[in-house]
Amino acid sequence: MKASFTRIAFALIWACFLCLFATAENVTVWIERSPTPHGPWDRVDLATVAKDPFGNPRFPVEDRHFFRTRIEFTPETGPGAPIALANVPEELVDRAWEVIAGHYDNGDPEGWHGDIDLADAVFLHESVLGEGNVLPSHFEFKIVRRPPASPTRPGFHPTDPEFPDNTDAGYILLSLTEEDFPVTEYATSGPTNYEILSRRAGTTNFRLMRYGPTFWVAEDEKGEMIASLGAMPYRPDPQLLLLDGLEWRGDSETGLDLEPTNPPRLESPAGYDSYTAFKKDFIENPVFRKMRANHAERARPAWDAERGVFPSVIVLEVGESRLLLQGLHHKDRAYEFVSEDGGSVHVTFPLASGGVNVSSGRIGSGILRVRIGSTEERFEIHIGARTVPTPAPVSYPRITSTFHYAGNWPMQPKYHQFTRPQWCSRPGCGPVAWAILFAWFDLHRGVDHAFRGEGLGKNPPPDTSTTANQNQVVAAYNELHDYCNVICNPFSSEGGTWPPSMTNGFKTYTVFQALGGLIGRQWHTNAITGTWPDAGALRSRDAIINGYPAVTGLGWLWHYVVAYGYQYRVTEVGPIGPTVSQRFIKCNMGWSGVGPRWYNLGDSFY
Repeated sequence: MKASFTRIAFALIWACFLCLFATAENVTVWIERSPTPHGPWDRVDLATVAKDPFGNPRFPVEDRHFFRTRIEFTPETGPGAPIALANVPEELVDRAWEVIAGHYDNGDPEGWHGDIDLADAVFLHESVLGEGNVLPSHFEFKIVRRPPASPTRPGFHPTDPEFPDNTDAGYILLSLTEEDFPVTEYATSGPTNYEILSRRAGTTNFRLMRYGPTFWVAEDEKGEMIASLGAMPYRPDPQLLLLDGLEWRGDSETGLDLEPTNPPRLESPAGYDSYTAFKKDFIENPVFRKMRANHAERARPAWDAERGVFPSVIVLEVGESRLLLQGLHHKDRAYEFVSEDGGSVHVTFPLASGGVNVSSGRIGSGILRVRIGSTEERFEIHIGARTVPTPAPVSYPRITSTFHYAGNWPMQPKYHQFTRPQWCSRPGCGPVAWAILFAWFDLHRGVDHAFRGEGLGKNPPPDTSTTANQNQVVAAYNELHDYCNVICNPFSSEGGTWPPSMTNGFKTYTVFQALGGLIGRQWHTNAITGTWPDAGALRSRDAIINGYPAVTGLGWLWHYVVAYGYQYRVTEVGPIGPTVSQRFIKCNMGWSGVGPRWYNLGDSFY
């Protein structure tokens, strides 16, 4: 049976975007079609569709199909043109200033200083969300240094001759949807991602697509890639989801080398033939769909806090126990307790009563995350009596930040991917991240045999900005490119590294130094796609607090960085709780000409 149409779903135009149409010269309207209400959606070519006498399109369909209308504003200068700051919802502007306040003369030695301001230019990012819909997803605010006259906000304009006027001072990326963290990423120096892409593309007439952390694409009007920034994706085997929660641990001094028993057999990962093939797979592949859903779940507590929804506060005296979620039974159960001050709890799942029994351990506090079947709850646990601090009056909510650095940015080796015919033709981000870490230990911890290939009697170079310095790291890149089994991508000169191969690359590169007793090695990695546990991410935090950087994976399995800074930001709603905590890591991206960036700790996968 054929019908002219079955069901039409109109695209939702969010209220916060309505004000933007006043600045647009035109709007583009089109129709998309899908066999299910959840996608995938294909754009309809109206030139090939029959029309009724009034010019309305007629769609012959088999079975059930869904249609929706999409609307997109197109400024005269192209879809990538900036949006005036005055047209951005005030709530988002306030959030951007909160980020600045958290790093402005506030204990962050690499934070913002001098005469800074929000530029009158905000850039719109789009992303693949949920089941595969491409929608506006983020606003990118540009930060600039200005003369002290006429500040946008008071209090951020002390005179500081160290910084020239009107220079790039970083960016702040804020999410427009609950599928990402409200504060997504930011940098305290350098240009915006939009500006980097516009320079590479040679135009501002492009659509800015963001594929999770660390990969952006500038698209032309046909949806083709004209420039990119960041990691290079590869096609994951859907069986990868079965690796969630598995661990690899080892210690060369004790001989421990523990790997999962009978892990799933995975197809060798491969690159994509084209950007179009990647984009289609990113929408449809169950691994990416699951990772998007998991990422939204990780971001949910932050959005709950925005709505005033907080975990229950539980205060345990030393030696006290408490039964929570009584009567809830299921064989699938797990918990995780995350503390910043050394607090600990003992957790059991009693069979008779159901639920979870929590007993006090070390004095302190933290967030207990419990899953029993499909039920997941979070509790704010305080061990030992909480005291209301300070005799001086304190206003709430109160925001405080604690910063830890393993060295600083000048100490970080500034290595990046350059070309050689024996690679993809670039070595891949995994080998670069390991090379940065090994060089850091060689240069700043005196571990002479951590990095090799720089030449007899020489130290690893501080950067790869010159041909001579590049020649000093080629030997290390060669070995690590092979040991990490780098995946070459036909539509890019860069390469990717599978997480298990990343660990094998580290172990193989350092095996002879370890056997000779020249270095000691310990490793503990998780293969995760954003589910349980978060232990892999927290080990990066612990390394930085202990004074050394850590190789970390960011995004959808694509990019490896070296994390060397950690921020713990806590908002106290009242004197005895609840509290809202956020964790960020500062990363050496391994990109030429790009400085360090802050990412939410929940963005890490390795």
